[in-house]
Amino acid sequence: MQNVLPALQPLRDRFIVMSKLRAAELSALRNRMRQGQQPGAAICEIGEIVHKISGVAATLGFPQWGQLAAELDSTINLARKRQISMNDAWDISEPKLDTLIDLMVG
Repeated sequence: MQNVLPALQPLRDRFIVMSKLRAAELSALRNRMRQGQQPGAAICEIGEIVHKISGVAATLGFPQWGQLAAELDSTINLARKRQISMNDAWDISEPKLDTLIDLMVG
């Protein structure tokens, strides 16, 4: 974690609270992927969440979160555009998602 400008502190505090909720959502979606329950929808939902994280995490003092989320977002977008398969996207994304969730709940 990095320090942020004092004016951003309220946003950072809210981001931290929201991150706990997002980590729980990501965990549930990860479980759906692992169980093969609507994997296409689950990976798209993961993409929506990590897109939001990647957009603000670094600014609010969480550069590693932002980097991981951006990488996940990019990989999932490739699958959405059918440039790689959903299975390949998941194989690439799963370890990064595990790390991101661990960081967010830690």
